[in-house]
Amino acid sequence: MKRLKKNPRADHIKTEVRVQKGSAGKWIYLAILTVIAIWIADLFFGKYFYLQANGIIMRDIQTVGLNYTANIQTLRVSEGDNIKKGDLISQVSSIELIEHLSTLTIKITDVDAQIYSKQSTIKIINATVALAKKRALALDNLRSRQERAISKGLVGTHNMSDLLQEEFNSKFKYQEMLTQRLALRQEIVQLKKSREQLQLISQRISNVYGEGKIISPVTGIIANLKVHGGSIIKAGDKMLDILYGTHYVLAYIDPAAL
Repeated sequence: MKRLKKNPRADHIKTEVRVQKGSAGKWIYLAILTVIAIWIADLFFGKYFYLQANGIIMRDIQTVGLNYTANIQTLRVSEGDNIKKGDLISQVSSIELIEHLSTLTIKITDVDAQIYSKQSTIKIINATVALAKKRALALDNLRSRQERAISKGLVGTHNMSDLLQEEFNSKFKYQEMLTQRLALRQEIVQLKKSREQLQLISQRISNVYGEGKIISPVTGIIANLKVHGGSIIKAGDKMLDILYGTHYVLAYIDPAAL
């Protein structure tokens, strides 16, 4: 008879290698915890480190409008058109500015007429003031001789009053002419200053009006067109926008970002 299994010895215990079970589950658990920790950190602190933000793609905008009320006679552009600097956008007409320019022109003409009239008077004074001075001196000499003759008893005093009156009138007229000439010259200076101011205002209005031609200040694309041919645009209203320059991104980054 053959023994099937040996009985283990009491003084010798065989060491068995244990197989570790469940190691994959532990790593999955740790991985999940790590992902959650990263997600929480990103949720609360990620915005401080990410260089990202919401934004829009933009270009520089040039707004075209008027400083006066006008009627749009012709409109040369449409929404989305490409336009170059110096191109004609629109032809307008402003009754208001035309009236201002007409009024200023009338005032300038009136000032010119006043200047011419006063210059003419000065010319007349210049031509006769020497004669008035000569007459005043002659009457002064005549009065002196008459007084000497009276003192010697050679003539009477019956015409002395008339002579004194003529001498007074001649001297008064001479001084009046000198004073008038000085005053006229000062008035001409003031009138010329007024004319310069009127001319400057007229020139500024003409520059603003520019014969009613609205010119593109930049090269770009027409956008936000607000008017059409025949419409009335008021002072300060926008006609259109011109998008120009290179594109750029306008983004709003959290101010607390590091």
